[in-house]
Amino acid sequence: MAPIRDNNNTRLVPHLEGLEPREVPAVQIFVTDHVLHVIGDAHADTITVRDNGQGTITVTDGGEKVTASGIHEVSIVTGRGADRVSYKLTGPLKTTEDIGVWLGRGADRANFNFSDGVATGGHLKLAVHGGPGADREAVTIGSIAKGGTAVLDLYGGKGNDTLSLHASGTDSGSLSADLHGGSGHNTETVDVTATVTRWGHLFVKTT
Repeated sequence: MAPIRDNNNTRLVPHLEGLEPREVPAVQIFVTDHVLHVIGDAHADTITVRDNGQGTITVTDGGEKVTASGIHEVSIVTGRGADRVSYKLTGPLKTTEDIGVWLGRGADRANFNFSDGVATGGHLKLAVHGGPGADREAVTIGSIAKGGTAVLDLYGGKGNDTLSLHASGTDSGSLSADLHGGSGHNTETVDVTATVTRWGHLFVKTT
């Protein structure tokens, strides 16, 4: 092909102009009406959540880090891939918090560390929904103070899942947990060393 020339007979060499690289985050993190949303993609996401127990939550995914305050509800949807979710209370829960987690397809791992427990007036609700795949869901919870509540619901979904609950400390409030493996050859482990006082209530169900 002959080179292109302009009217002045100047030789023009066609070329491609490089565009600035644009990085698309693997996980979307945003807040609407006191709800913290975390949405993964089809790859293996690693999501780390740190919760101070008073409505301030920090979410990290690789190099992205977002901190939000005034949060009463957390929604985590990981999507496809062998995802990892790590959620930890860094202080006793003193507010109302509703945590919903949808793990999606893949061999996912979700660990929830509530060792700092629930204070008086704190109300924790956790619902984990495992998708197809051999998922591992684990919850550790500490003391529940009088007037505090914790409701834990772990569902494995399709696949050979492993669900575990470890409760320790003193239960003067209300702790209710339901572990349901779903279809597949599942393993459900419950380890309760908590001391239940005369004000406390403890109910654990496995199916």
